[in-house]
Amino acid sequence: MTFDPKCVICYDLLKNEYFEYVSNDPFSPKKLLEKKENQSVKLESKVESKAESKSEDQLESKPESQSEDQLECQPENQFEDQLPDQSADSSKDEIQNACMMIVEEKTYCATAYLDAVKDTNEQYKMLYEQLAYAVNDPKMRCSYDSHKIFAMYPQNEDILTNYLMLSTCLRNFFMNHIEYDYEMKALYENMKSIPVTQAYPELMSAAYRMVQFKGKFHKGIDCYADYRLRDQMKIERRLENLAVRAKGYYESYVLGQPKNHKNVKRFVDTWKLVFAEDGEMASYLQAIMNGEYEYASLFRVNLLINFISDGCTAEYSNLNREKLGNYINDCWDKSKTNGGTKFKTSNLMSDLRNNLTNAMEKVIGITCECI
Repeated sequence: MTFDPKCVICYDLLKNEYFEYVSNDPFSPKKLLEKKENQSVKLESKVESKAESKSEDQLESKPESQSEDQLECQPENQFEDQLPDQSADSSKDEIQNACMMIVEEKTYCATAYLDAVKDTNEQYKMLYEQLAYAVNDPKMRCSYDSHKIFAMYPQNEDILTNYLMLSTCLRNFFMNHIEYDYEMKALYENMKSIPVTQAYPELMSAAYRMVQFKGKFHKGIDCYADYRLRDQMKIERRLENLAVRAKGYYESYVLGQPKNHKNVKRFVDTWKLVFAEDGEMASYLQAIMNGEYEYASLFRVNLLINFISDGCTAEYSNLNREKLGNYINDCWDKSKTNGGTKFKTSNLMSDLRNNLTNAMEKVIGITCECI
C-alpha cells in the first residue's frame, strides 16, 4: 500500500479543528457522515428496486387460474417482510464503517467519523471514547488511569471492545498521568482474562514489565523513553531560558515599581498585593529561577483553580480572562482597606488595569511553559 499524503487529516489542538495536510484547508468530520448518508440512500434505492422486481416476478409466476380475489386476500405486508430492517441495522452500519476505516489503516478517519456521529447515539459516543483512548486521540486529551478504564470498557465478549481495551491498558501502563494507580494490578489481571491475549504471550510479558516498573517507581516508563532522553538537551536549554526570563520578571514586577502608575496610590498598593514577595506570582517566578520543579504539581493546581478555564489543562491558551479579572478585583478591593486613599469605590479601569493584566499574563504564561 502506497502512502497518499492527500488522505492525511491533521488536528490542531490549540484551535480545536481539523485540516487537510496537503492543502491546509479546513476539514469537517461531518463530511464523512454526509458521504455515509449518501451511500445509505443509494443502498435503500437498490433494495427497493430489487424488492419491486422480485414482487413482479412472483406475481407473474402465479398460476393463471388463481383468481383476483385470492390475490387481494394476501397480506399487504407479504413483500415488506422480506426487506431488511434498516432502522435496526443502522447502528451496526455506523460501527461497521468505523471498523472498515481501521482495517484500511485510516484510524484518523475512524476517530473523526465517530466524533461526528457520537451525539446521535449513546453507542457511538461510547465507541468513540473507547477508540480515542485506544489510539490516544489528541482531541480527547486522554488522561489514563485504571479506574477510568474499568468504567469505560464493560465486561463482554465483543472482539472489537477487547482489542480496544488491550490497547488502552498498554497505554495506561506506559503513561505517567497519575502517581499512584491503585487499580492497576486488578486491571492487569482483567487483561489476562481476555481470550485473545493467550495467542500473544509477548504482549502480556511487556504489559507485566510495565506494571512492575510503574508499581515500583510510581512513574510510567514513558518518563524514560528514548524520544524523551534525546530531547533532554533541548529541555535543559529551554529551562535555562525560562529561568532568565523569570529573573527579569521578578526584578521588574516583585522588586520594582509599576510603570505609569499615574500617582494612584491604590493602584500601587494593588500591584504590591499581586506581586508580593510571599505571594503566588512571586512563588512561581522564584521556583523557575531556582529550578525547583518539584513544585510543578502544586503550581498546576493553583493555576487550574485561579486562572485556567474549568475542565482544561494548565496551558496558557486556556487562560480564563474572567478568572484573571476576578483575581485582580479581589486585590483591588483588599487595597482599599490597606491604606488606599483614592478611587475607593471605583473599579480598576483603563491603562492601569491593562498594565497589571499584561504583567500577570506574562508570569502565568512562563509558569505554564515550565510545568
